[in-house]
Amino acid sequence: MTRMPLSLLPSVIDLATDWWDDINESQRWQDGIFYALCASYALVSSVALRQPQTATTHDYQQTRSVK
Repeated sequence: MTRMPLSLLPSVIDLATDWWDDINESQRWQDGIFYALCASYALVSSVALRQPQTATTHDYQQTRSVK
């Protein structure tokens, strides 16, 4: 494993800070992240809705009263 010299650490931190400032100030980035989160939420929701239903309390009471 190669070790990074400590002299490069401030420049790496500056790059990370600059990157975050660019994203934080960009309406295009914020819109893109918002729409990506919306799409992922919709995907998870649609998968959850397609899951097979488990027996509910109402179903349990119906099968119990039939016996």
